[in-house]
Amino acid sequence: MKIKNILYAMGAMLLPMSFIACDNNDDPQPVEPEAKIEYPALTLKGDTVRVKVGAENKATLDITSGGGEYRAFVLDTTVAKVSQEGDKLMVEGFKNGMTNLVVSDKNSRYRRVCVSVYTTDVMTISKESFEMLTPLGQEGRERLEVKGNGGYTVESDNDRVSGEVNEETSQLVITARSRIKDFTATLTVKDITGLQAQVKVTVKSSKEAFTAENLEAIKNIKERTYAFDASNYGRDYYDYLNEDLGVGKVRYGFDYYNWYYLKINFSGGRSVGKKTDGILDFNYNNDNYSNQPVTVEIIKNDGNMIWGIFSWLDEANEALHRGYWVDTVQPSY
Repeated sequence: MKIKNILYAMGAMLLPMSFIACDNNDDPQPVEPEAKIEYPALTLKGDTVRVKVGAENKATLDITSGGGEYRAFVLDTTVAKVSQEGDKLMVEGFKNGMTNLVVSDKNSRYRRVCVSVYTTDVMTISKESFEMLTPLGQEGRERLEVKGNGGYTVESDNDRVSGEVNEETSQLVITARSRIKDFTATLTVKDITGLQAQVKVTVKSSKEAFTAENLEAIKNIKERTYAFDASNYGRDYYDYLNEDLGVGKVRYGFDYYNWYYLKINFSGGRSVGKKTDGILDFNYNNDNYSNQPVTVEIIKNDGNMIWGIFSWLDEANEALHRGYWVDTVQPSY
């Protein structure tokens, strides 16, 4: 019991000493965080690289800042490629078009840039201006050559004139329908790179139904043909009309159950020359003319076949209607 009391007394004496020993220890020092490494931003000069087609026209990929050890690749390698040449990245274009290029540095930072490949720096159209002459109210077309970088769009400042570029042939096809009064239009053609060129067209009308060139082309037709207002008509199952109506009157044309038909009646026989009493009856889809007076002329008769033309001027609707036919001389019975 005595020994136990002695041990308690010794413990009581040592306890304050232990507190004093802890108080003498230094306070824990805070751990300083490691300094954050700041990598330079990867930046490029501009967001588009324009490069002309050809190995001699390579463009430099202009990197304004970054971590070095740059690598790059092009998404569509049929349009362009990128290669390391010394300490530079060079872009080479193969054909007109657009693609993307991705570049990275040693810090695994990435940037994307558009690559625009083109063929020419200047767009041209084969004519700067021209006149289009068509029979009144008839549609005319003019084909011009465009030299640019593809991806063309065409805008016209007059809705009476339209244009479209065939990407395969690079032909600008301009279409217009004449009126009694002349009118003009300016067409602006733009390509995929933003280049543009203009052409001005003046549309004029003629009251001459057929030119000498038109007549020669008709005379060279070798088979039965019926044409009216720029459309050709005729089917194997039509009933073709070649009739003598008496007193020198003749009828040519075709008929399909009186649903589709074209009938030309005139006086004066089948000999070459202008005829009288010309009358047209025509019905096809939404076009219908009944008992319409027309001018008729036989322009060729070789004894077996006959070539004829007809026309009339409709000034109220600003239209010169015209047509022609080729058929046999001998009447069908």
